[in-house]
Amino acid sequence: MNKLELFTTAFIECQKMILKYPDFPPLLSVCNQLQYLIELAEGKRHDSQLLETINLGLIAAREIEAIDVELADLLHKVNAELDQLICR
Repeated sequence: MNKLELFTTAFIECQKMILKYPDFPPLLSVCNQLQYLIELAEGKRHDSQLLETINLGLIAAREIEAIDVELADLLHKVNAELDQLICR
């Protein structure tokens, strides 16, 4: 799975979780961050300086694992991809 597919899959799964938990702010944040990553991967955005502000791994560990382990795992994979991109 390439990074665009990974980001898109995570976004779709996040959207499904929002249907179950519409008032859960961490999910809204995750979806917004994933949308940004998708737009970057597609070349629709070029403001990569915001990559440093992405905190999907932290949100996955603190908030998402309690409600959906599979989504949390996916977000950790996205975070690992970001680590390679920006060498945190």
